Formats: sequence, structure tokens, C-alpha cells
Amino acid sequence: MRWYAVPMLLAVTTTCGTPVSPSGLWQLAEAEARWAARGYADYAIEAREGCFCPPALNEWSRVEVVDGLVDRVTVVATGTDVPDEDRRLFPTVESLFDVIRRGNDQDWIKEVTVEFDPELGFPTRVVLRPQDGIVDGGAAFYMRNATALSGVPAEADWRRNLIGTWAIEFRLDSVLGSTGWKQGSLETTTGTFQVLDPATDPWGEFVVRSSIDVDFEPMLERPMSCFDPRPVSTVIEGAEDDVRLSFTPHAADCGFSAHGAFAGDSIIGSWSETSFIGPVAKGRFRMRR
Repeated sequence: MRWYAVPMLLAVTTTCGTPVSPSGLWQLAEAEARWAARGYADYAIEAREGCFCPPALNEWSRVEVVDGLVDRVTVVATGTDVPDEDRRLFPTVESLFDVIRRGNDQDWIKEVTVEFDPELGFPTRVVLRPQDGIVDGGAAFYMRNATALSGVPAEADWRRNLIGTWAIEFRLDSVLGSTGWKQGSLETTTGTFQVLDPATDPWGEFVVRSSIDVDFEPMLERPMSCFDPRPVSTVIEGAEDDVRLSFTPHAADCGFSAHGAFAGDSIIGSWSETSFIGPVAKGRFRMRR
């Protein structure tokens, strides 16, 4: 086995001899030590598998691990739960370490290729190549975006239902002028809002990793404040009948937020842009699955 470094990853690749050599096992132990030192027990990680296996395994899914066992799996693109019969097929980080270690005990494996996350040590890519002549053999496992679970049980927190991709629409109803509030253009702008992964941030708020793709300039006739560079997280507060979203969390005297309530497959309510003097623009907004 020989190893080489690639950007942001440590890769271990077998080219001859046993699938996992002594040096490869040493690097595996180093990676396991980094993972063991991560500072939290329960975690979430995104995973998928490349193989002739149930289709659910081929999509990026968010795997929640509690007390060392897979507790919940949701499809990243849609936020839908993976059925129980498929959920048990998803690996934990620890079980994927075992897959690598057992490579030498599997006669059908010719080569093992592994890449580890340089900070946390979890395997980001594991490829098992079969011996020559084995048809439809081999497998590939991929992992990314490991985070600590917030400590809120998945079944008990409505905010986890926001995970997935939403179509989002904003309408400009009112703007603050030199003499006070006046009617806005009533123009609308649309885009997408993707909620990726919940976790508690250092401020103790419920934060999701997110991305929002909306062009506000045609509606406002100027850029939205504190919107560039694009925020990569959103603070979610409130309850199902009063959802509050801060799209530019921790921005000072600028940015925008919204609040509304669930209505079927949508969240409907109002949004506002703030400044050092308070709100300066506001209107209706809607998020729809």
C-alpha cells in the first residue's frame, strides 16, 4: 500500500499485496483517533453508497447517530425520511472504519482506496474493488459534513421538518421613505431556499446550514443589505404556528428575516429588511415544497 496527499484529504491506496497493508492500518488508527477526539458523542453525517443496492443508498442522505446506532435517515435533497427497512443499511462512521479494517479478511477484495477528512478523521471515500473476474462486485462509500447533533430529539422538534429544498417568494409591499412608510412596488422575486443540516451554534440558537438563491435587486432596485457574501446559515425560532427565520444571522443593523406559519405544504407570512433605524422594507413571503 502506498499513500499520497491530495488537497484537504489524506488518501490511502492499495496497489499490491494485501488490500490493507500495515502502513494503511496505521493511518486508519490515526484517523480513528481524530474521530474519537471530536468532542461529542451523537452526530449527524451525510452519506451515500455506490453499488448495486437499494436506490435509497445511492442518494446523499443525512444519517443521525445516537448512542452509536443509526436513529434517523433523511434524504438531503427532499428532507423525506428513509423507511426503516432501508435505514438499517446505512453505515455509521464507526462501522465504516470496520469495513476498511476487515478488508484483509475478505477474499473477494483486491484493492481498497480510502480518503479521510483531515480534521475529524472520518472516511470521506472508501472504494472496495473486487478481484478480477468478479462481476457486479465492489462498492463505494462516501461521507461528508459531520456535525454534532443539537441534543433535541428528531421526533420532538418541528424545525427538522424544514430540511429540504423550498421554492421561496418575496413581495415588496411597503418601503420606508423620508416621510414615513409608503406602498412598495408590489413586485415579487422568487428563488430557492435549501435547508441542509440543523445544529446548535455558539449563541445557543437553533441554526441550520442553508443556501438561498434569490435576486432581490429587480424588486428592491438595489441589493439586499448584508446579502453578499451569501449567508450559509439561518436561525430558526418560534413554533409551527409562528415560524421565525433569520436569513442573515448575527448581521448588525442590516439583513432580512421572515415569520409565518405552516399552511399545508407551505409557510406563509411576511418578511422585513432592517437597518440601524429599524425596518426599511417589508412585504409578504411564501415558502413552498
